[in-house]
Amino acid sequence: MKFSRSKLIFFVLVVSLVFTLIFSNLVFAQDKEVKNEDIYVIYSQYSLLSPFFVASAYGFVNQMERMGLKGAVMDAGNVLQRQMDMIDDAITRGATAIVITPMDSDALSTAVEKCNEENIPVFTIDRSITGGKVTTVLQSDNVECGRKVAREFVNQIKKRGLKEVNLLQIHGQLGSSPSRDRDKGFWEVMELNPDIKINLIGEAAGDWMPTPAMEATLAYLTANPEINAIYYEADVMAPGVFAAMEQLGRLVPQSDPEHIINGGVDGTKFALESVRNGLMDVSISQMPYSQGIVVAYLAYHAAKYGADELPPELFFDTQVLTPENIGSYTSLWGDLPIGGSEIPEELKAKLLR
Repeated sequence: MKFSRSKLIFFVLVVSLVFTLIFSNLVFAQDKEVKNEDIYVIYSQYSLLSPFFVASAYGFVNQMERMGLKGAVMDAGNVLQRQMDMIDDAITRGATAIVITPMDSDALSTAVEKCNEENIPVFTIDRSITGGKVTTVLQSDNVECGRKVAREFVNQIKKRGLKEVNLLQIHGQLGSSPSRDRDKGFWEVMELNPDIKINLIGEAAGDWMPTPAMEATLAYLTANPEINAIYYEADVMAPGVFAAMEQLGRLVPQSDPEHIINGGVDGTKFALESVRNGLMDVSISQMPYSQGIVVAYLAYHAAKYGADELPPELFFDTQVLTPENIGSYTSLWGDLPIGGSEIPEELKAKLLR
């Protein structure tokens, strides 16, 4: 896997931090004596139908294997109670550390508290959990991601000479920290541009899924054909948004005066293709594969030497991709062959049932 220059620099810095923490503890680790073969890290994913989460799972399992450690992935299939039950199962299986991408930041607090009671360090990827003690949260700055989308929307609005915009907003999953943060950042920037009147025509929860996003977009665009901008909080919902626009004859490139300004966050394969062909105005590319790699190092450190010195948060770099600049990026995670609407067979072999 190749990295762009900015990604490589950031990734080296993060891994250097992790190794510094690991080796600084070698002289103090005599009383713990945890053998590598005793380290067992379980990654609880709420859904592996999102390319973003598939990429983070691949990064995790591949790095665990490279380090000679035992690691496995649990997939809750987008069912909250199932994820909570699976975390209970991970505790029963004797996990030395548990990584979670939570379906709901509030509801998973109980699961984290159970891990705390058993002295099992918890790490989260892509989002925080509101209760209990999480050792490290690995994520993008989601407020800044929302700001970045909004800045490009403002650029496109001004390029088109518009003074008034009719906006549809497709949220992710209500109750999740990325949805709250991306909403906050987007509107922070919009409110800094009082010369542009933003009419919020409608908003709906897309639940990070294409189908609900398609249904909401189709309903709102049909009832409100004056909509000329759509902000979806994650690119995983973009195929649904595009399907609705196409059905109504509204899917046209930037060069067309009838183009609907649109964009989101993630940098999936679909988003990269859509930006490259001018149908999507902006995608904020994240670093899920790298997050999976780094969490494997952190979980190793926590099991081997303790979690006290690990940072509470690690923010990963993001790139603003537009039709004008995407050609300057030679490698992006969305270009990796990691699957899309189905879990790849290679990853299925790593799943705990």
